[in-house]
Amino acid sequence: MIKAVIFDLDNCLAPAREVGGELYRPAFEAIRQANRGHLSEAVLEEAFAEIWKHPLDRVAEKYGFSEEMLTAAWEVFTVMEVSRPMSGYGDLAVLGELPVLRFLVTSGFRRLQESKIAALGLHAVFNAVHIDALDEPDRL
Repeated sequence: MIKAVIFDLDNCLAPAREVGGELYRPAFEAIRQANRGHLSEAVLEEAFAEIWKHPLDRVAEKYGFSEEMLTAAWEVFTVMEVSRPMSGYGDLAVLGELPVLRFLVTSGFRRLQESKIAALGLHAVFNAVHIDALDEPDRL
């Protein structure tokens, strides 16, 4: 018998892009400005597409971001937050009906992830929430 279920946030409970491209635009622009010709525009666009699916530090390593590029992005992402309601995937309403313990585990920048959880109204649905925060020491 299943006693607990662990959920991820992005692309499991809500599309990562639901926050809207406008939210990430300042971070992408900061990366472009810090790029200084280090990476081509085509490579930057590939990296930006991956940032929607993977943690920034991994994308930066994969695409060879300079330290300046990573720092510029970091400064924007650490203060970024969702300020409007989100709806997530259509089956979110039934989460609270599941007769099991429910845990939410996600990774990303703490402020951004917490704001998405709040925008989706998920705190009351889960027994516990853990954010593997990129911007904090001792991450998983």
